[in-house]
Amino acid sequence: MEAKTNDLTEITLKMLLDEGIIENGTVLYSDTNPTKTAKINSDGFIDLKIDGSQKLYPFPSGAARALVNLSVNGWKFWKIKINDELKEISELRQIYKERKK
Repeated sequence: MEAKTNDLTEITLKMLLDEGIIENGTVLYSDTNPTKTAKINSDGFIDLKIDGSQKLYPFPSGAARALVNLSVNGWKFWKIKINDELKEISELRQIYKERKK
């Protein structure tokens, strides 16, 4: 059954993966320090290494919070590189929504 949503907040990384908007292994760049990166795995989780400890996070905000020790909107915090430009992953939700119209 295909998920349909009008609310951008219901769109998950897994949905973006399944739609082909992002791929397994897509690198995410931290908003506060682009040298701090994470990767999206095939299940739509964020694979993040902090202080030598590798953890999986199901949501962008949880991964961002773990990295900066602050409550932040992970969809705006994490960026991906598109055509050599860093874009918020929140923009990918809009692409998904447009495809599902």
